[in-house]
Amino acid sequence: GGGGSRGDDWTCGCGVSNFASRFKCFKCFEPKPDGGESNGTNGGGGGGAKPGDWSCTCGASNFARRDTCFKCSEPKPEGAGDTNGTGDANGEVPFDPAKPPLYIPKDLDETEEAVFSSGIQTGINFSMWENVGVNVSGENPPPPIESFETAGLREILVNNLKKANYTKPTPIQKHAIPAGLQGRDIMGCAQTGSGKTAAFLIPIMNQLIESPGEIVTGPCAQPEVIICAPTR
Repeated sequence: GGGGSRGDDWTCGCGVSNFASRFKCFKCFEPKPDGGESNGTNGGGGGGAKPGDWSCTCGASNFARRDTCFKCSEPKPEGAGDTNGTGDANGEVPFDPAKPPLYIPKDLDETEEAVFSSGIQTGINFSMWENVGVNVSGENPPPPIESFETAGLREILVNNLKKANYTKPTPIQKHAIPAGLQGRDIMGCAQTGSGKTAAFLIPIMNQLIESPGEIVTGPCAQPEVIICAPTR
């Protein structure tokens, strides 16, 4: 009989048999499956099938992306090519590369001792902040505060600041906190590590404690605070 398939010949997903030396299908130019390795199927049909590929009732193998058979134009049968995580249309388990284990974060210890155990530690030059000059402009800016205790903050907030090792406000905090407590607009500029974030978060938290609002007042939730960008 005519020349049959050799042991290393391979079958493309379009159903065409190709010589072992070919790295692309001569008909549809699809790359040889498995990175160019031989599938060792002796030219048998479906040797080049990939997960999701499906076989038509006419016997032709089709790529997963096709909705109709390339050979007879019959629609893709319902359920054809479904793997359900167990195999392809031919019942073969698809290649599944090794995956890293699913990361499951540890449960956080929310006790007060654990929350404040990693509090901020002041640097050895923290006292030098007292010598930093501050320029304030605007209409009738409120006077700066000298301590968190005299800033008019709620007691629970002051106590938590102490537990977090916030001993005294930095220059930008001295001016921004009282302005924020009055609902004034503030534009501040200070170097990294100067306490800008706490300068606006402390008034925000104080307001949330003093006047808690209903987050859901209608068909959708409404935020009480919006922070659009970092303070860097």
